[in-house]
Amino acid sequence: MPQMMRDIIAGVVRAEPDLELVGEIEAAETLPTRARRMRPDLVIAGATPTLASVTRELLGDYPRLRIIEVEAEGRRGSLYELSPRRRKLGELSPESLVAVAREQL
Repeated sequence: MPQMMRDIIAGVVRAEPDLELVGEIEAAETLPTRARRMRPDLVIAGATPTLASVTRELLGDYPRLRIIEVEAEGRRGSLYELSPRRRKLGELSPESLVAVAREQL
């Protein structure tokens, strides 16, 4: 995910008092190791070919984890939840991203 997009998403998360940004990574390949150490409730990641296999691995290990996949242009996204299923989120905005982050399983 381009740095500018990461900065925008991080700003959206940091602006919400009930959400906490606990870390950032640059490559999807390092996500499983970081997730095992940090045990997040939600991961927001850029769409990459690697993300699909990483998602399967993480959801198998952490059934309550949710992963928001942001497409390259940053206007669309998907939510991965253990079902396993992919739910299209459509047009992304700061408000819709925060609403998905707050959803309860």
